Amino acid sequence: MKPMTLVLGAIAAFALLLNWAGLIVALFALIIVSSLADQEFSLRESTINAAVLIVASLLLFVRGLQLQFPIWPAFLVR
Repeated sequence: MKPMTLVLGAIAAFALLLNWAGLIVALFALIIVSSLADQEFSLRESTINAAVLIVASLLLFVRGLQLQFPIWPAFLVR
């Protein structure tokens, strides 16, 4: 697949997953899928990157700015 297609697909997946699957799952999908566009893809590095970016996003957007994002999938919260 072409790199641009993977990046745009990752953004589309994030948009579709955010309300249904929550911020953590949507960000993880965004980072892993967009990382596939790199020729030097490493699952270990992408997972570490995802973990750091998810924690930073939670601290900045949910705690700091107090934005109302669903954090976890709806079926896990109920």
